[in-house]
Amino acid sequence: MTASAAVFGSARSGGNHEVPGPAVHVKVEAPPRVYVDYVPEQKHPRNIYLPINPATNRAGQPIHVPCAINCLFEAAPNGKTLYIAAGDSVIPLDTRTDKPGTPIRVGADGAESIKIDPNGKVAYVTGNSRMITPIYLTTNTAGKPFRLVTESGVFAFSADGKTAFVLTPGRNLAENLVPINTVTNTPGPPVSLGRFDGIALSPDGTTAYVGTKNKITPVSTSTGRPGTSIAVPGSPFEMAITPDGKTLVVAIEHGHTKATITAKVFLISTGTGKVSQPIPIPPAAEEVVFTPDSKIAYFASSEGPGRGTTPVSITTGTAGKTVHIGADAQIAMTPDGRTLYATNTQGVIPVDVATDTAGPLIPSPVRGIIQEIVISP
Repeated sequence: MTASAAVFGSARSGGNHEVPGPAVHVKVEAPPRVYVDYVPEQKHPRNIYLPINPATNRAGQPIHVPCAINCLFEAAPNGKTLYIAAGDSVIPLDTRTDKPGTPIRVGADGAESIKIDPNGKVAYVTGNSRMITPIYLTTNTAGKPFRLVTESGVFAFSADGKTAFVLTPGRNLAENLVPINTVTNTPGPPVSLGRFDGIALSPDGTTAYVGTKNKITPVSTSTGRPGTSIAVPGSPFEMAITPDGKTLVVAIEHGHTKATITAKVFLISTGTGKVSQPIPIPPAAEEVVFTPDSKIAYFASSEGPGRGTTPVSITTGTAGKTVHIGADAQIAMTPDGRTLYATNTQGVIPVDVATDTAGPLIPSPVRGIIQEIVISP
């Protein structure tokens, strides 16, 4: 368990959860690859996936995949396969050859989003209906769908891969957190979270941090019991927890310009609840990723004069210089923490983490929208 459990004191356990086990470590069997998903500007029945070799920052041949819109994708933990949610099926893509495999049919329930457990054994796929379909990755076959109403699919997994978490709608715009046993595909009792502005789950899956106006409340995912709220000066709109589980990073709305939300970042100790001094960052920080050692958080801002990515030191609580990328910035970090990849309207830019300098643009293969960027382990 991480230190986040300390805020609950002697909360009594309950529900049907097992005690979370240690984080799993799957052997990586393929070199890391960067994949960028393009939706062509003209009407096109295929998405285009551009592979990039991070060792050389050179792009490979574009991969055309039959796909409807919102075909999100994720890499298996062993790095060998990319799984693309492609409408009525899930398409496995071999990262060593960039060749699509046999589609895994999911039928009328559809496939728009996908999330893979840390063990690399099962992926959960959601589409337009009120069903979740498990995909068993050792055989690349679809299991029996089960009913669970959700707009965004699986939200997160516990670090041991035994539990998946899904947000489901409750009454009066409230939301519930539902645990799913990944061995039996059985949903457990829902945990009511109420209405909130932001949420982050601890890496071990024991604690959901729920952000509302002027406070963040830790909630036990096994009992539903709230811990002591942490006061913050405003409404959180971006929340994430470092990989080591020790620090909650929160962007708080600070003001408005004509078109953007200005923000300040706060670092909160999950062990003590101590809140740092405010750290100013560029407006409209919409995405955050961490270096694997939990020392740096990178924020992507896609609007205003600070469009780009800004590093924030978790150790010193200070922001570094913004690397200007341009509009529509999305970011992803390599497994070794050496390179951050950021997208803009023209393509992808590698950023050296040690120096925070941008490398040459890797241009887009087509005119269109970059929907997602993923780096295989």
